[in-house]
Amino acid sequence: STGTAVDVGSIDMHWDLTGFSPILASDLRLLIDTDNDNSFADETPIAGATIAGAGIYQFAGVTAIANGRRFTIATANSLQTPLPVNLTAFRATPVNNESVLLTWQTATEMNNDRFEVERSRDNNWELVATVKGTANPGQVTNYTTSDPHPYPGLSYYRLKQVDHDGSLKYSAIEKIKIDEITVAFQVYPNPADQHLFIRGNISNAKSLQVFDQSGKNISHLIGKSSYTRAQGLRIDVSRLSGGLYFIRSGSGTVKFFKR
Repeated sequence: STGTAVDVGSIDMHWDLTGFSPILASDLRLLIDTDNDNSFADETPIAGATIAGAGIYQFAGVTAIANGRRFTIATANSLQTPLPVNLTAFRATPVNNESVLLTWQTATEMNNDRFEVERSRDNNWELVATVKGTANPGQVTNYTTSDPHPYPGLSYYRLKQVDHDGSLKYSAIEKIKIDEITVAFQVYPNPADQHLFIRGNISNAKSLQVFDQSGKNISHLIGKSSYTRAQGLRIDVSRLSGGLYFIRSGSGTVKFFKR
């Protein structure tokens, strides 16, 4: 019945690897997520594959398969038995309502050049981070990066995997929500040209940090500052290139654009 766990007993699993060569059955490994933690890194790879036909490989008498468990195939030697990139997990997780932790896992990689994490609020995707592929082929590999300045409210993340020949494929899309927080300061004009004014409970530039869109702290590029009660804190942003930036203080983070 629906929703009832099923014990499938002992089964023979066949994998069609037609088009992938060379393949040595002794290099193939079956991975089963027996503890349902969305990771294969803590699982014991199962060897013992045999040739069952032209391009067909078999794992016989498998008993660890159960309803809801994920499984995949990997290689123990990507030089002798190369397999394409097998993405087994991609997750986007808000952290303290300030950043987004991005994690993913591959069971095997062949011809993989890099991964690109992208985000969107309105189906217009933009690059968040680029991560080179692993130098440890044939192994379960875990990757981690972050988005230090996510959009407030709902947004979406996806992973793009790019091969050396330029071919690519995408992961499933992850949806996250960052609660909007009212901060105790405002910035103007926005976009800014030579100077940016900060009005609120901030009177000293030393209490501020400025980040670019990639999350790099570029506070050292901010020039002289001055404060008046009428205008607030004025900081020199003339050394910044045009683009999106974030100002962070103890009372929150505000974004601004530099012309």
